[in-house]
Amino acid sequence: MNLTAIIAALQQGDLRALARAISIVEAGGATAEALLDQVPLLASKADVVGITGAPGAGKSSLLDCLIEVYKQRDSRVGVVAVDPTSSVHDGAILGDRIRWMRHACSPNVVIRSLASRGSLGGVSAATAAVVRLLAAAGCRPVFVETVGVGQIGSEIAGIAGLVVALTAPGLGDDIQMMKAGVLDVADLVVLNKADLPGASALHSALAAELEHRGGRIISTNAIDGGGVAELVGAIDELRHAAGRTPNGHPVDRSRLEARIVEHSLALLRPRLRARLATMANLNLPPDDLARILAEAHETSRPLSNP
Repeated sequence: MNLTAIIAALQQGDLRALARAISIVEAGGATAEALLDQVPLLASKADVVGITGAPGAGKSSLLDCLIEVYKQRDSRVGVVAVDPTSSVHDGAILGDRIRWMRHACSPNVVIRSLASRGSLGGVSAATAAVVRLLAAAGCRPVFVETVGVGQIGSEIAGIAGLVVALTAPGLGDDIQMMKAGVLDVADLVVLNKADLPGASALHSALAAELEHRGGRIISTNAIDGGGVAELVGAIDELRHAAGRTPNGHPVDRSRLEARIVEHSLALLRPRLRARLATMANLNLPPDDLARILAEAHETSRPLSNP
């Protein structure tokens, strides 16, 4: 099946064609670029909802509840789950789907797990491309669950039109952990596990932190579904606002810039890694490596100029 046929089939909702397209994109290279050239851009980033937050906050459990609600609607739900890759053996346990087994046979749910493969910021290099493929296959909305993140995990804002940041009691100094990155890009802040001790104090601290930023806090409990209906209502409200923040102001162009940077890096990473692997096999002396590094610096200099 050629690339044009694959794209045509996935746009008709063919899951085999979608799976094949995602595999091509994950592999990277010229074939992946040629395929993505034929995939339409997202009509609205409001159809992409990022779920992020600290490890242990209950992202997967809460997303399980959201999938259950949205799959009852007419449109197909897409889910991209990013799991961390080991820096030791380069493997990843794609375990999020274990929590979502009740959706495994649903025709209205498409779940794809991705390994982070060394990418920082909670997403993988292929995440944005996979989201485009799911959207092209008719998934509305597409949820993106990031790796557990802290102060610097804000790259999801370059992919999602709406970012939901989770925290929970008992995770240490949650405000300090989240405020430098995630809260800056969060459209909604969810206090999950709201039945645990310390939830009230954490809610007050979050409210104080968000007072000058704007935004909304919703308390949930993924175990019994508490607060999920309110969260769904808030997500729908913001999605329908298409392209605007909760305060009614146009979306900051920094999100668009972040998306451009992430897309560029996604194209450059596999080529750079292949080049480095080739150099490693050649056992080049340190002087040659230093020269190559200097050439790379000079080559990239135009990109840093205003």
